[in-house]
Amino acid sequence: MMRYWLIDSNVLVSSFNEAEEQHSYSKALLELAATGKVNACIAQQNLLEFMATVPVSNGSKNLLR
Repeated sequence: MMRYWLIDSNVLVSSFNEAEEQHSYSKALLELAATGKVNACIAQQNLLEFMATVPVSNGSKNLLR
């Protein structure tokens, strides 16, 4: 039976924010998942939470606005 890891929105946020203590670990996990070395998935809810949390530089408060 193949196992998959669910990538939480906290992992997404910390991989995006270099100031986060867990940044390097989160980024490494996403890179492993992207290269297929770790079986992982991201739920739609986690993507929405990430988009609502991370500010953008285009004047919007977050990626959803």
